[in-house]
Amino acid sequence: RGQQRIPLVVTAAVAAIACRHFVAAASESTEGGLEVGQVPVIELGYPLLISDLPPFVTRCFAARLPEVERVRVLASVVGLAGLPIIHGGWVPQAPNREFARDVGFQTLAAEDLRRSSQYYICVRTFSSQGCDALLTALASDASEEELPPVWLRPNYPAIWALSASGPSPKSLRFMIEADDLEDVRISAVPVSGQLDVAVHVEVLETGFSSRVGAAANGDHYCHGPPLKTLLALNRPDNLEVLHTDRQTGRTAGVGRRALCVHLSTSGMAPAIASLTVGTRIPGPFLVPAVPTGGQLEAPLIDGIAHAIPTSVGADAGSQQLCEPLRLLVNAGSDVTITATAEDGSRLRLAASLSSELLREPLANRWAGEAPPGGSGAVLVLHGRDVAEVAAKAGFQGEVSLSIAVCRLPPRGPAAASASTGKTHFWATAVTDMGVVTLEDGLPFATSLPPAPEGDGNVASERLAQRVPSLAWRGSWRDFRLLVPGGSATPREITISAMSSGRARLLADTTRYPHDQHAFRWRASAQNSSHPIIRLTTSPELASEEVHLVDCRLPCFVYVSASAQIDNNASADADIEIQAQSDIAVIKQLLEASDQEVTLAAGEAQVFRYRLPRHGAEAALFSLSVSSGSATFEVSASADFPDDPKLTTHPAEDVVLLETTAGPYRAAVRSAEKAASAPALFVRVLAGHEAPSTFAIAAKAVNAVKALYNGEETRGGVEARGYDRYRFFLNDHTPRAKGDMLVTIDVVPLVGHPALFVACGHNRYPRLQAYDWRGDPGTRIVFNTADSKFQPGWVYIGITGTGDVAAYTLRVRWSDEVSPDGGAAASLQDGMEELGSVTMGSRQRYVFEVSEARHNGQPVALRAEAMSGSIGLCVLAHSSSGQPITSDKASTAEDCAGLYSIANASSPANWGLAALDLLAIGQIEISVHGLGPGTNDFMLRALASAGAATTVE
Repeated sequence: RGQQRIPLVVTAAVAAIACRHFVAAASESTEGGLEVGQVPVIELGYPLLISDLPPFVTRCFAARLPEVERVRVLASVVGLAGLPIIHGGWVPQAPNREFARDVGFQTLAAEDLRRSSQYYICVRTFSSQGCDALLTALASDASEEELPPVWLRPNYPAIWALSASGPSPKSLRFMIEADDLEDVRISAVPVSGQLDVAVHVEVLETGFSSRVGAAANGDHYCHGPPLKTLLALNRPDNLEVLHTDRQTGRTAGVGRRALCVHLSTSGMAPAIASLTVGTRIPGPFLVPAVPTGGQLEAPLIDGIAHAIPTSVGADAGSQQLCEPLRLLVNAGSDVTITATAEDGSRLRLAASLSSELLREPLANRWAGEAPPGGSGAVLVLHGRDVAEVAAKAGFQGEVSLSIAVCRLPPRGPAAASASTGKTHFWATAVTDMGVVTLEDGLPFATSLPPAPEGDGNVASERLAQRVPSLAWRGSWRDFRLLVPGGSATPREITISAMSSGRARLLADTTRYPHDQHAFRWRASAQNSSHPIIRLTTSPELASEEVHLVDCRLPCFVYVSASAQIDNNASADADIEIQAQSDIAVIKQLLEASDQEVTLAAGEAQVFRYRLPRHGAEAALFSLSVSSGSATFEVSASADFPDDPKLTTHPAEDVVLLETTAGPYRAAVRSAEKAASAPALFVRVLAGHEAPSTFAIAAKAVNAVKALYNGEETRGGVEARGYDRYRFFLNDHTPRAKGDMLVTIDVVPLVGHPALFVACGHNRYPRLQAYDWRGDPGTRIVFNTADSKFQPGWVYIGITGTGDVAAYTLRVRWSDEVSPDGGAAASLQDGMEELGSVTMGSRQRYVFEVSEARHNGQPVALRAEAMSGSIGLCVLAHSSSGQPITSDKASTAEDCAGLYSIANASSPANWGLAALDLLAIGQIEISVHGLGPGTNDFMLRALASAGAATTVE
């Protein structure tokens, strides 16, 4: 076990702990031990920096308690390098391994009779490289609601659990002294739940000592009206407090000033809050596996926003806005840093040693930009690379790095209308063992390297040997999502992943590190570019495809995700993970990004969309429903008043708001009055008959939206305008350099959309410049052997010819060719696929069956003839198996007996073609047109369903 890296998560009021080798006791036993000797006393309310904590060793601290009958003790430990855990009690005791959660922090809350004058808080790490962390503790009379404040270290994070019930407090106050000449940035991150944030200015009387007055005068802080607020915060955000803001009411002779930040849960749901306060430079420290919020904004010079020229990770001669962060790195740790912009801006990450005199760049894979086919920015730092650079510079031990998050200038026609205002972003640093806490509705984009040979996943290796088509070489990344209890309990939860390659998604209420085979719940579309897992807390909503969260709430759902690029064992794969619940809070819509949500019948969900161009560009909203039914409306107000000047009429597909539209103009006017960014609100209402699963998206009309293989989206475009998309085919996509068909289908809903496509040399295909063109209502099909094709991003431009147009768009690519000239489509488990074939033609499909989904049970294939007559045929499958049912009258020579016919005009049940077979791996299916004219059908494949499947 001494060679195994086991990250731990601690949530105590500690700002940063870096754990490393430090005493001989750590090397004598992998279990370590308690450090003996006099136990130091921790000063209540003040973060204590714990440095060089060796792996498996426990370090304890004594908290002196007030003389009360019943005491409440709170603690928080926040890792800066390594993953800490804590334990509290009346005697020193090492935290058990079972308390490790590998999430970068841990909190403690306890109420008890005062049995002693001291309470012991012990910190430990199972990280093989050791740990550095911040520990903070509070103690108060359990019978009183008021708590003393927590004093902050500048730019060091504090993470605390808040709750309206139980020993955790509903609110906490944080104090920090700031020089009158400094501008201060406050970063608040709801790791889970929602927060209310209020910032106050406090005057410290002359001679005041914070180390004396903090505990004694806690009830005097954060009084008076707040200077600034953030309400119902459910994503990372920032507040700027300028030095001029703190001068209000200043009287000569009065003492120093301090900021008091009040954090509380928004509503009755519990929350985990991360708070960092400090100056913009040198920037806040990143906590492993916990996002940090920031913003990029050009400074005003003579009232005009100007970009800041920088050479950190920049192209020669470019200008970019950059924001600094800091990160502690150990020689034995590989760290992946990711950054995502809310408005879809291009970002770049760069790293250097934290020295004013030395700026030596470190190696990274993609120069800190988005991985091929991915979004956001990703920077991979290898511990050995950091150690080599640090050794040359004379650094020893942990290395403090400066991380620059930069907004790059836009390219092409969109550059002229690009925003010069704020860009909100969030950044996360995580090791291969860290568990990232997912915030409801907030995507996490990263890249995954291939798993090393012999990674210990024996089950996967055996499966790959038995069925080569199921071989999986992608590495795994672990996440967790808090499912709250009580009135805040959601009914439906949707967890989804997206990748330009193939992705896998697993979930359970128990974490299984290094054993993905043990997870109970697997995505319905495993091995696709967009796997989805649906969960519910209501037993009446549970089904084979909707899994019941059966733990005692509140609890965590653990998610493990992986992705790989086919036919390239050395390629890193992009992946984006997102969790969405139907909890009734306003959620954020990110620029050109789908939000996958499931709502129970009759439920509604409200979203907020910030207009990225500050009222200078039309906005497009689209809804794609994959099951059930739903409608949506857009409004300038979260109350959705019944006024056409403020709220649109309900729509099922697309809403295109011009800048002159009533709701759009009302949102801009409201923002001008409040001196904030304009925002529009979207309300989606599920149909009353059944639950609805849908994807909702919003974007500026010039923004480019990424598409994935087989995914359908809806859009709209104004006359002579262009709606833009892109999809990724890299050099290692199967047959990307030849014999692979790409099919792009545009189906008009309103008007006459025309289609233009080009490879990466032309990011803005249009009538004047394109590689392939499709007339209104037609499809484009091209082969990658075409001389015009270039691997990489492929761009799509759709325009309305003569009038406003709305449409559905679908892109798919495959080396399986359908006789109608298009690429074979990929079926998703349990999902309906609509299609049509003419007499004598056929449409081909492929369906992947993993061993976990198979489980020795048959696969059910069902095709219903909606009009005309069709034949359902299984062309091939990867493993031997005998059909359980099939029509005796087989007419297709290449179906080898696996053939069934359906006729829409036949008596009951004859309109259904049904096949059941034992199979694992890839199943190749085709639907044949048998009737004259067009034959419409609905096709569905179900793993582990078998002949018991019935159709009403």
